[in-house]
Amino acid sequence: MINFRNIFNTTYSLVGLILIIMVILLIMLVNQNIKYSFKKIGKSIFIPGVITIILSFLIKIVSNLIVPEEYQIITNVIIKNIVKNMNIYSLISILIGLVFMILSLAIKEKVIEKI
Repeated sequence: MINFRNIFNTTYSLVGLILIIMVILLIMLVNQNIKYSFKKIGKSIFIPGVITIILSFLIKIVSNLIVPEEYQIITNVIIKNIVKNMNIYSLISILIGLVFMILSLAIKEKVIEKI
């Protein structure tokens, strides 16, 4: 029997968030140009958010076409929950990406000098 508590464990998202923050800090430490770093980080967060929101709409459309009407009562609950979470996380990702890209436009060309 599959233990769904382990599959849908919320601590995995916390670990993923910590890894993403560490990667962002690593990018900023390696690249000395803050404007370029923010632009690259913004694009790398924005593009997956757009792809995820497109996939969530495709999942909803395809599931209504493929699944027979007898099973749609069961599958609609699962798909509705998955699509809702995908939309929320993709919108958050798009907003964070836009914030980084706007920050890259607002920052003047500054280069961090190594100490």
